[in-house]
Amino acid sequence: VPVVPEKCAGPSESIVFLGFELDARAMEVRLPQAKLQRIQRLIHGWLRRKACQKRELESLLGHLQHAATVVRPGRMFVRRLIELVSTFRNKSHWIRLNESTHSDIYWWHSFIEEWNGISIMPGSQPAVPPLETDASGGWGCGARWGNKWFQLKWEGQVVEWGIAPKELLPILFALVVWGRRWQGRRITCRCDNMAVVSVVNSGRAKDSILMHLLRCVFFVGAKFGVNVRAEHVPGAENTAADALSRDNIPIFMQVVPEAESQPTPIPEPLVELTVREQPDWTSFHWVRLFSACCRLV
Repeated sequence: VPVVPEKCAGPSESIVFLGFELDARAMEVRLPQAKLQRIQRLIHGWLRRKACQKRELESLLGHLQHAATVVRPGRMFVRRLIELVSTFRNKSHWIRLNESTHSDIYWWHSFIEEWNGISIMPGSQPAVPPLETDASGGWGCGARWGNKWFQLKWEGQVVEWGIAPKELLPILFALVVWGRRWQGRRITCRCDNMAVVSVVNSGRAKDSILMHLLRCVFFVGAKFGVNVRAEHVPGAENTAADALSRDNIPIFMQVVPEAESQPTPIPEPLVELTVREQPDWTSFHWVRLFSACCRLV
């Protein structure tokens, strides 16, 4: 068999394999900058499109699936594109892009603009202590991580939301305020709502608000290289977070005597964005506000 010299490499701590740079010393997988910039240009061209041919969508999917090898949460945002393209047989058939499809494309556009093309190798991420979260239908939400904690009282549009989106909000807030401390790690979110546990672990939700919040959760998780998983706990075992969500600080301090005396502040731009602004990934205004909020943290 002929040997192609340029495709051969000797022992090294960093090699190129299947189009990715693998660094065994830093335990990183990197997408070459030329490919990253090519994907950025490609996605930008799709932002205003209303329809496309099947072959065009297949080409976009190929690039996104390749990037999703490195950006693991990105897999959640190619599923709908795969389902859409699989419903048509003729490659020249025209496909109308719906709101969900546009939202996923905008997710990729927002993320790829800030991403440096580097991710931690799967399986090399050490775990951090679990996160405990809870939300009440009436007062608000809260979260505890070790001796750190926060709480937020409901206001604005969130008051009318169902309990599942309310339960997902403290997970998002925790990722924003503590995500940098978890960079390159695995975090388990303990929650007493089975619906939230299911959507976090599957990356799918039929409810539009839940799916919107999932996009935010996975965006921040991917930004910090955090592997986010959820675990169900009975409500009776979620005492600390439950006390925070009902504004019962004396009970919380009894359950967690080592807790800090003051809560971790939730950035006001994050509250403005998630609680008061109408969520819309296809709005440049909303996406810019969200990206700016993440950069603030």
